[in-house]
Amino acid sequence: MLSQKNQITEKIREAKNILLLSKEHYSGDDIATLLAWHIFLNQQGKQNDMVIGNFELKSQYKFLPNTTNIKNGLQRLKKFTIAVDISQSKLDDFTYDIKDQELLLYLTPGKGFINHQDIRFKDTNFKYDLIICLGVQEYEALGIIHNDHADFFYQVPLINIDNNHQNEQFGNINEVDITKTSIAEMSYDIMQQINPDIINKDIAQCLLTGLIDATKSFKTSTVNPQTLHLASDLINHGADRKQIIDQLFNTKSVSMLKLWGRVLARLKMDNRYKLAWSAINQNDFIRSGANEIDMPGVIEEIIMTSQATEIAIIFNAQEYNRVKVYVYSSKSFDSQFLANAYEATGNKQLAEFIINKPIEEVEPEVINSITKKLDNILP
Repeated sequence: MLSQKNQITEKIREAKNILLLSKEHYSGDDIATLLAWHIFLNQQGKQNDMVIGNFELKSQYKFLPNTTNIKNGLQRLKKFTIAVDISQSKLDDFTYDIKDQELLLYLTPGKGFINHQDIRFKDTNFKYDLIICLGVQEYEALGIIHNDHADFFYQVPLINIDNNHQNEQFGNINEVDITKTSIAEMSYDIMQQINPDIINKDIAQCLLTGLIDATKSFKTSTVNPQTLHLASDLINHGADRKQIIDQLFNTKSVSMLKLWGRVLARLKMDNRYKLAWSAINQNDFIRSGANEIDMPGVIEEIIMTSQATEIAIIFNAQEYNRVKVYVYSSKSFDSQFLANAYEATGNKQLAEFIINKPIEEVEPEVINSITKKLDNILP
């Protein structure tokens, strides 16, 4: 029986048109590795598209190649065909009209008639013959991509590449390795097996970006000698480590830093639960010049700056009786599970929900709800 990597290699070699996906709330490892696969497949002459639901490019990743090729939704997945037998009555004219939400087709034969027996309906194949999901723990993390096209995912072969222990193994082939630092590292191993000769400077730049982002510049406990050897290989392929670190960690916008400062000024912590939380309001966004796309970055900074924190919660008072809550957790916890009392959207890493109450009521209610769940998880 073929190994997982050999199965992936065979599937990619057989595929004609590949769909590359990552989760809506993507990380640097996700988007950088997505771009690396896009370039790698292009090098092999493989048709492929990159899609992230509701995609907006975060400023720190603008230096990466081909980011403008990432689409924010799926289009023209499948064509529906109406076949008309005109062997006995040649077509003289064809027109159409749209009335009352109906498409009306007008077929005029040169002679004779077209009967309903002459009309057949054909269901054509999907545009893509292979899906590769990168850093996706479950279908729900794909957001609108899965919600709007659920049938597609059950009819097209899917390769699931991830290093998160909470992955739900939803693919036809599940390459899930929790010992790896990043999906960039996993992808490099697979690419080496498929064709190491086409790993060029752009691919190396993307993969090293994913590796550095996932390890917070080699500071996480998952870093080992193999990680450093991989980084060296990628640098030898032309990746620019200094540029990557500058872009990821040294070029944060002034507006994001101002917002981060406001969050830190109100930060509360509970070391027993490895939990930190803070509250902001619309005035904080106005004064800092930041917007909601900066929120995941702000939350990640909280976890990065405190080794004792594995769960961060931000309460954003959008109006007096409307609070948007962000729950972000490390790989040890499941944000959606922690927030499931509130019908949260998002994924295991970052969940979001809205409560229509004043923030003075929302904050203690949510903290109490989440710590009760943690009481059943933590030793």
